[in-house]
Amino acid sequence: MRYWWAWIGLVGVVLVATNCGRSAAPSVDEAIERITLLGGRIEPAEPTRASDVVAVDLSGTSIVDEELVFLRAFPKLRRLSLKGCPVSDYGMIQVGKLTMLEQLDIDKIMGITDVGMRRLSGLAKLRSLALYGGRITDAGMAHLSKLTELRSLSLRGANRVRYGFKHLPQFRHLEKLDLRGTTVWDADLPKYLGSLKTLKKLRLAWGTTDELLAALAEIPGLEELELSRTRSITEKGLDRLGRLKSLRSLRLWRMTLSEAAFERIASLPALEELKIVELKIAEGSTVEGCLKRLAGAKGLRVLHLGSRISDEAMVHLAELANLEELRGLGGIGEQGLGHLVRLKKLRRLQVSVRVSQASLRRLSAMTQLEEIRILGHTMTDADVAELAKMTHLRSVSIYSDHLTGAALASLAGLTETRSAYIGGKGITDEDLRHLAAWTELEDLSLQTSSVTGSGVRHLSGLKKLRSLRLIGGGLTDEGMVGFADLVQLESLDLAGQGINGQGLRHLAKLEQLRTLRLFRTAVNDDALKHVGALKGLRTLELHWTLVTNAGMEHLAGLEMLHALYLSETAVTEGAMADLTKAKRLRTVYMMSAGDAGLRWLLPMPLTEGEWVTSADGVLSLRLLAPTEDVRPAEPIVLIAEMRNNSDHPVRVLRPFGDSYRAMLGMTIIGPKGEVTYTGDTPSYALGSGAFAVLPPGESIRDRMVLKVHAFAGSSAPGKYEITYRYLVGSDIRGASATVAPKAIDPWQGEIQTQPIHVVKRK
Repeated sequence: MRYWWAWIGLVGVVLVATNCGRSAAPSVDEAIERITLLGGRIEPAEPTRASDVVAVDLSGTSIVDEELVFLRAFPKLRRLSLKGCPVSDYGMIQVGKLTMLEQLDIDKIMGITDVGMRRLSGLAKLRSLALYGGRITDAGMAHLSKLTELRSLSLRGANRVRYGFKHLPQFRHLEKLDLRGTTVWDADLPKYLGSLKTLKKLRLAWGTTDELLAALAEIPGLEELELSRTRSITEKGLDRLGRLKSLRSLRLWRMTLSEAAFERIASLPALEELKIVELKIAEGSTVEGCLKRLAGAKGLRVLHLGSRISDEAMVHLAELANLEELRGLGGIGEQGLGHLVRLKKLRRLQVSVRVSQASLRRLSAMTQLEEIRILGHTMTDADVAELAKMTHLRSVSIYSDHLTGAALASLAGLTETRSAYIGGKGITDEDLRHLAAWTELEDLSLQTSSVTGSGVRHLSGLKKLRSLRLIGGGLTDEGMVGFADLVQLESLDLAGQGINGQGLRHLAKLEQLRTLRLFRTAVNDDALKHVGALKGLRTLELHWTLVTNAGMEHLAGLEMLHALYLSETAVTEGAMADLTKAKRLRTVYMMSAGDAGLRWLLPMPLTEGEWVTSADGVLSLRLLAPTEDVRPAEPIVLIAEMRNNSDHPVRVLRPFGDSYRAMLGMTIIGPKGEVTYTGDTPSYALGSGAFAVLPPGESIRDRMVLKVHAFAGSSAPGKYEITYRYLVGSDIRGASATVAPKAIDPWQGEIQTQPIHVVKRK
């Protein structure tokens, strides 16, 4: 069992809070009080009546499913954001009752599946929906198709949708569609997308072809198009884009382009934004030739190229007089920077340059710049002094091993700066005093090994500073006294610093702190008592630290904590009794979880199937299934335990290795005799994620999802037969067992190379 968990790497455990038990709708005052306590916002800020509230923003807060009932106090709610909140399908019951809702953001939430889509399918007025689609399948798309008034739909990461895109034509009014991170399997996708005649913005990834571009060319109003990982597109396909006369924004990832392709792009009459990531120049073309043709795009305001540019080629960019943002240029020298001075409207610049004082002097003449990022490791203090003339800079990113406090002194006059990344080995604690004048600063990353922390006191007057990151390992526990006055901080990143955690006591007054990263430090159990005093914490990262089970009791009182990272520590499932006391904790990442941890994953009675041994005697299998009476027709989790009875290793094919498209050989025989596979037609192409090695005489336990939607409405859960495939040498063999749970348990979980998430459904 120990080997198995080491192979998985991380285990995500999702814990369950108690039900509120509330039946009547909460009052407006109760709802506002709870939302405010959680750090959320309402609009208007001070409503006089419940019907006045039109928007609630709970993004990034620790609200849990049971607390969503407070939204019932606002019957006229039109906009709701739960982005990044620890909610799940269960919470969508309450969201589904907000019948006036027009805009819903549930992006960055792992716990929402097809079940949640069904619960949202009645929101007839919904016009905008954003969600993480990683757990949505074709069935979820069928539920979504009922939301026919949608104007905007984001399904990022929906890589389990295979043929569900056939429902896209149902969205007759759709104007914005985001399918980034999806894998296109359906050959008819061009036809479906081509039917969306109202579409204005489209983002796609994987599987984009010339045929698809031909279909998009028939959408006359398309204004924004992003195509990621588009190596299968040819220049013939790009020719089709010439028909998109309204296209304002074009984003291409990982493409090989020729000079002719750049000429076609430049001919788009409405083009204002062009972003090309990981650009490769086609054989027979040159960077200079490509930019010469791009110079015809006189309307360009934003250009990202992601390529090394010669000084000679820069003369052509200087012809783009309307440019406001230029990024991704590498290898530019003094002469090339000289051409940029001609761009009088340029506000944001990111370049990797061969730095000299003369070249930076040329840049300093561009006093209109608001954002600059210069990657040049030869930069000196004298070079940086030239940048001080750009007094309107709001974002500064500079790094060089040679920088010292003199560089910060030169930049002290940049008082409009809001975001800064500054790195230099010679910057010390006392040098931080030069940043005291940056009163507008909100986000600071400082990379140096010479800051012990005491100099952070110089930042105490920066009342708008919300995020601080120290990089370089010089911080000490004694030096952390300087943090005591940074009471407005919301995020603190001390990863990799040389502290054992005793200095964390100086954070006691940081009541606004929401995120604390202590990754790769020597923080130990004793230090966690100081962390336990930070009652507002929502995310705590302790991986690669010295904490153990004993220290977890200090975290039990963190009522707002919903994500805890403990991988590569000595913490095991033995700490779960303490961690379950943290009422909002939903996700815990740890290693070294074994059989004893199953009672925290499935805290209910189990009935054991008998051991069933394969005909060849190599592998035996038994199933553990829940017995608690709960609602049928939801996805369920069964625990399969496999034992190697032979005297040689066996490779067990994983039934749910979705990351490798290897949902292998699992069969479900339901109460009506149907046989269903849990994924696509089984494939035996073995990747590293498709099997586990089971040593002689050892057992492993696996968690599997059974999707039983075909049996919806059945009063009897029936019997479930599970077939496992395994390898003896190169021969594929099988073993199976049957289990008859008393009721279907509404859990959902998965096995993959990334963390497992198991979510209890009410």
